[in-house]
Amino acid sequence: MAQSATGDTDLLGWLVTLQKTDGAALPAPATAAPTPRGIPAGSPPAGQFRPQEVLVTLTGTTGDLDQAIARDFALALQSSTPSVLLGTRVVRYRIPESRSVATVLAALGQDQRVAAAQATLVYRLNAAPSVLPQFMLDKVSATDAHQITRGQGAVVAVIDTGIDSTHPDLQGSVRARFDAVGDGGDDVGQHGTAIGGLIAAHGGASGGLTGMAPEASLLAVRAFPAKSGLDADSDTLILLRALDWCASQRAPIVNMSLTGPNDPLLAAAIASLIAQGSLVVAAAGNDGAEAPPAYPAALPGVLAVTATDTHDVVLDRANQGAYVGLAAPGVDVLVVRPGGGYDAATGTSMAAAVVSGSAALLLARAPGTPAADLRAGLLGSAVDLGPPGPDPVTGAGRLNAAAALAALPADQPLAVLEQP
Repeated sequence: MAQSATGDTDLLGWLVTLQKTDGAALPAPATAAPTPRGIPAGSPPAGQFRPQEVLVTLTGTTGDLDQAIARDFALALQSSTPSVLLGTRVVRYRIPESRSVATVLAALGQDQRVAAAQATLVYRLNAAPSVLPQFMLDKVSATDAHQITRGQGAVVAVIDTGIDSTHPDLQGSVRARFDAVGDGGDDVGQHGTAIGGLIAAHGGASGGLTGMAPEASLLAVRAFPAKSGLDADSDTLILLRALDWCASQRAPIVNMSLTGPNDPLLAAAIASLIAQGSLVVAAAGNDGAEAPPAYPAALPGVLAVTATDTHDVVLDRANQGAYVGLAAPGVDVLVVRPGGGYDAATGTSMAAAVVSGSAALLLARAPGTPAADLRAGLLGSAVDLGPPGPDPVTGAGRLNAAAALAALPADQPLAVLEQP
């Protein structure tokens, strides 16, 4: 990991949440809480951050306070972004000279006008190219599930790169778009297109790819700027904008095939989104069995998905831990790519998309099913792959889409999902 301008190598990725008694505080991370106004003990979280930025929430609500903090701490005010999910504004400041992020955060921690402060954390997509044919549908009994429903009326938000909706297998699948990056860049990306196709591609009859829910609709949320998608990164503020938009659309399923460090602002926003009724599905991570938990997958209430191959063997570089909820095909799976082509890809990103598509089938069959019931149905119908019961490698086991549909309560309504 590269050393910062001030030599604080051991503080890269550092963040702190400042709990105050005289103002509303953001929730602490699910792991051990950092020491207020000080440097947390132990290693920094996995991932990186923007080296000359800090994010701050303030106890007051006026723009004058934003400017006062900038003046008092010699910071450059970059933006002030309201977040519906957080119920506050997130102010982004640039550190104009060689001070480290840790130094600035420690100074901000002494000011009673500051409710919380942290680094702008960086998140990455979880995929790698591979070269084997498709096996996904048969492995999870999706072909049988499609005899019952193909996902008509269900909606899945995909927070990722942009999706190529001109691909023959995705034409008509993208219902709405939102650019959370806001840089005016290319709206199409390799990773997001692959994820969207695994969820909702409908080209099987014409020799193309069939996704898990080929009649479902996608909300394409662009949160990664690079067109290739494999080396792109996003950050705290971009993802907050993406989550707020998902909330505004009342997205019932939100796919987050990305990983990064634990982030108090994102944790609070995702908790709020889940409380509003969204099922959040996330990639468990591709950093290896000994890696620390990956976020947002390890947050409470998020359904974390690991990847398996055609023989139900777990991806060798997949993260492990008690937070892993479910396994799904994600090794050498066939995906669509921008420009009308096809490829194969590997990663827990792909597996998360397969689970999101299966959740869309459940929602199409039983509109209005609470997110907690969708989650329970997916977990309860899984094919156990390890010792009896959940385990840190495959969670509840490998997804079985047909069994999850069969387990739906008989009295669930079968009407098409109401459009947001």
